[in-house]
Amino acid sequence: MGFLSNAFISCGLSIDTFAFGLKPICSKPNHLKESFIVASFQTTLLFLGATIGKELTPYIEDWDHWIILIGLSYFGIKSIFEQDSNHDSPSTKWKFIGLCLLVSLDALAIGFSLITILPLGVYFLLILFLITFISFYAGGHLFKLGLSKFKHSKIIGGMVLILIGFKVFITHMMDHGL
Repeated sequence: MGFLSNAFISCGLSIDTFAFGLKPICSKPNHLKESFIVASFQTTLLFLGATIGKELTPYIEDWDHWIILIGLSYFGIKSIFEQDSNHDSPSTKWKFIGLCLLVSLDALAIGFSLITILPLGVYFLLILFLITFISFYAGGHLFKLGLSKFKHSKIIGGMVLILIGFKVFITHMMDHGL
C-alpha cells in the first residue's frame, strides 16, 4: 500500500481526534503535549489491535460500539451540564486520558481488521501519528479562534462527543445488521 492509501486510512482514523480537539478541555494555550498524547494513544491502540489481531476480534466486535457510545455519551453529557472548572485539576486530566482512550478505540478495532489486509509497518504508524497530531492540534486551534469566544462551547464540544459515539454505533450496526 502506498503513501496515499496510508494517508487516507490515517485521515479517516483522525477525524474524531479533530473533533476531540474542538472540545473545551483541550483548549490549553500551547497544546503540543496534548496533541502528542492523543497521537500516541491513537497509534499505540492501532498497533495493539493489529498485534492482537484476529484472536480477540470474535470476543469484542459484538460490543465494542456499545463501550464507545456509552463512554463518549457520558463525557459529552457531563461536559454539557458541568460548570466551568479548573483545566489543570486531576479530574480534568483523567477525563482527558479517558477521552483519548475512547476516541482511539476505533483505531484498536480497525487494527484488528487491518492486520488481515495490509502489513502494518513503522511507515504506516508514523503517518498515522503525524496526521492524528496535526488533526488534534488543528481542532484545538480552531476552538481557540472561534468557539472559545462563544459562551456555549462546552455544549457544542459535548454534543460533538455524543455524535461521534452515535456515528460509531450506527456505523457498526449498519455494517453488522440491526
